[in-house]
Amino acid sequence: MATAVREEDQLAQLQLWRERHQAAEGLDSVALVGLGRILRRTGQPEVAAQVLRAGDLRLDGASGSVALELARTEQVLGRQEQAVLILERVVVCSDRPLGAWLELARAQLRAGQVAKAVKAATSAVREEPHRVDALDLLVLCAAQGADPLIEYDALVRRMGLGGMDVPHLLRLAELAHGLGDQRPRSLERATSALERAIERDPQCARGHRMLGNIALSFQDHGRALVCFERAAELDPGNQALLFEYADCLVIVGQEDRAEQIREHAQSLPNSGD
Repeated sequence: MATAVREEDQLAQLQLWRERHQAAEGLDSVALVGLGRILRRTGQPEVAAQVLRAGDLRLDGASGSVALELARTEQVLGRQEQAVLILERVVVCSDRPLGAWLELARAQLRAGQVAKAVKAATSAVREEPHRVDALDLLVLCAAQGADPLIEYDALVRRMGLGGMDVPHLLRLAELAHGLGDQRPRSLERATSALERAIERDPQCARGHRMLGNIALSFQDHGRALVCFERAAELDPGNQALLFEYADCLVIVGQEDRAEQIREHAQSLPNSGD
């Protein structure tokens, strides 16, 4: 009942605004944003775009909130490139709404402007460094833009906030291992990420395998062997993994067992990674 009353109030308010002027003359930025949202909510996004565009023009583009609402409406209408142009103006407004950089990055990514999206997502993280969705978007943008340094740094910050899932933790470890010469403490971070991933999913063969390779980097042959044994138990048909396991066995002096593992691996179809 309360919901029905609210809808009636919204429709009555909408009719009042329409009577004043469809172009929204005289309405301030707060009222314009409210009108645009009601028009969208009542299935009239094109009318919302017209009203917001007229208001934005009347205010000479000085209201970041009105322009932001117009950009959102353009996206609802499927006009991504137009939304990007508006959002690029929003982020330099003197009254830039919080989260505008994040919306710009999302719009640029949808429009295929990956390099620009990386820069906008970076600005979003600088503006709100503890915002998880901003960091997640930066990770996504950097991954699509093939920028491992930015992706790695974003994942490190994300891990500090907690709540990362297993794929993110594995990706962080993979990047940390690959960037070992460019980032201090990267192997320690990789180990920490993998230990968290295995704690959350003890059946993660890839996690055990990666941890084995990192243990080898630290010359911790005993731990590496344990990790490879566990990975091989969980993924016995992975030929590449079995060859790595055999190499580790050779390092610890178990040549006969290594030869058995190699013979078994050679009998399997090439399973890649």
